[in-house]
Amino acid sequence: MGNDVVHAARHVSAQAVVLVGYPDGAEPAVTTPDGAPVAALAAAVADAQFDVLDAIVVLDDSWCVLEAGDGGRLGPPLAFDLRITAEVSDDFMYSGWSFAADRAEVCAEFAAGDQAAAADRSELEALTAERRALSDSQRESWRDDSVRLVLASCERGALLEAGPARLASGLTDIRVRDAVLWHLAHELDPQSSLHALRALVRALPEGSRAPSATMAAICAWLAGDGVRASAALEIAIHDEPDYGLAALVATALANGLPPRMWQETMEHLSYEDCRHGLR
Repeated sequence: MGNDVVHAARHVSAQAVVLVGYPDGAEPAVTTPDGAPVAALAAAVADAQFDVLDAIVVLDDSWCVLEAGDGGRLGPPLAFDLRITAEVSDDFMYSGWSFAADRAEVCAEFAAGDQAAAADRSELEALTAERRALSDSQRESWRDDSVRLVLASCERGALLEAGPARLASGLTDIRVRDAVLWHLAHELDPQSSLHALRALVRALPEGSRAPSATMAAICAWLAGDGVRASAALEIAIHDEPDYGLAALVATALANGLPPRMWQETMEHLSYEDCRHGLR
């Protein structure tokens, strides 16, 4: 396991690491001298010539330090500083984030909510039919309008009155999607954009979420939130297994590519390249 993690992180430009583990059961993690996954990971990181600055295991209400040179034995439990815990909690709440006890809670953030009925399949199908009936000039105007609507939602961090079906219909068009991606790489805040796109995913019926879920995954990735990025990608790939952008982002995450590589790639493209395609 440790070697797999180190291999996936080979693209990260760092010289040292801090390891944090969250075991399922506190007692076995403390009493097992050399079986903790954190110990195995620490050994693999050291073998890869990285410095392990610290390695800790977080329990329900305390934490332990992995003692180097003792077979991976964990030190005695240490109590959390309640003042620091409160300050961190306040920072998260102020930023619009809440604590998740496990990955299932993170995945639930993307589950269909009360708004799902607002964007039923019949509405999406009607919008698709309308788009196909547009002339070339009308379609370009429709794309510009769609980009503006999605950008406005991302800037606000919430869905606008245009409705989830209208936003989702726009993102099914690659030229609209890529234009929004250009803005995301150059000027949009990834966290507020994630809030809006996550709300959009929740408001859409199953089978129509791949573009918005993939965009949400990219936002989470750019914000450094790999857990939410993978949760959003699962939805995208479940809805549309052959969705190319989702596969591309999933490969990047699996190989430990840092978000700066996405940013650098997008910086080489102009807005016209994304809005109208490479020529």
